[in-house]
Amino acid sequence: MNLKPLLTILIIHFTALAFVSAALAADHPYVGSYFVKNDAVLPTYRVYMTTTYRDTTDPSVIGSGNDLLSVLSVAGAGSTGTCSGHIYQAFTALYQNGSFRPMYEVWYDDGDRPETHYDFSSYSYTSYATQLVMKFSGVAAVRCYYLRYATQADWNNNNAQWQTYDADHDDRNFLVGSATTIYYNSSWRRLKHFQAGVESKYAITNTQGKLVIHQTEMAYYVSTNGTWRFLPGRACQGYNSWITAIGQYPYYIGGLAYNKVWAQAKVTTGNQPPDDIYWRWIGLSTNDEQDLWLESSTQPGPKQDH
Repeated sequence: MNLKPLLTILIIHFTALAFVSAALAADHPYVGSYFVKNDAVLPTYRVYMTTTYRDTTDPSVIGSGNDLLSVLSVAGAGSTGTCSGHIYQAFTALYQNGSFRPMYEVWYDDGDRPETHYDFSSYSYTSYATQLVMKFSGVAAVRCYYLRYATQADWNNNNAQWQTYDADHDDRNFLVGSATTIYYNSSWRRLKHFQAGVESKYAITNTQGKLVIHQTEMAYYVSTNGTWRFLPGRACQGYNSWITAIGQYPYYIGGLAYNKVWAQAKVTTGNQPPDDIYWRWIGLSTNDEQDLWLESSTQPGPKQDH
């Protein structure tokens, strides 16, 4: 396939169980957070994120033919440790009927379909929490798995439903950091290799606060000391969510700003931990490059390894 600059890396959206491919030329509203490290790019072979929908009170406002994604996106790297152009995504899609489904995708170049796509089982949005993990499990092999906790008691007792999916790829690592810049189309584009955000097929409005996605424990693994870490977090809108490059051509997630979605985080409220965001559909927008938290520290890691 031919490379086309400024094309969006698109997530395939689903309506109920029907497969619907988004048009290649159509950008989607997206807003996310990214790990800020402007002095280095770090390799890692494991990443994860925890998502809950428990504060959502009426998913029907998502609307027919739409969905709402909580998505972890990370750039891939080949044996040289530089961007391979692959984008790895683990996400949950929430639908108007109150069900959500974890999924896994890998994108490359300007294809209108991902290289890899896998659907996991579907559950109710009232589940207590879901953890999504991506890891290199062997040479050029990636495993994605989810842990789903139906209740707080299940979470406390580490009683999870889980499922895995394995796929072969040419990469060797994921990348974390924001040190790489690409000069393209008369501007410098900073690549934000590790992102966690929200996206939908079309913008959801007028929810009166009925939609809330809680993302927390976004982290990457440091193999030298066996810890899971997070870095300072900053917001990025869909027009500035550059994540990887093929040569001198950068790629982003979404493509459009997701207006009227507010990131409730430590810097914006002052009363919650770092590496923790409530995305709230309340009519306020999140500024691009808004600081969300300033700290870097450790996280406990996924509650189970599979």
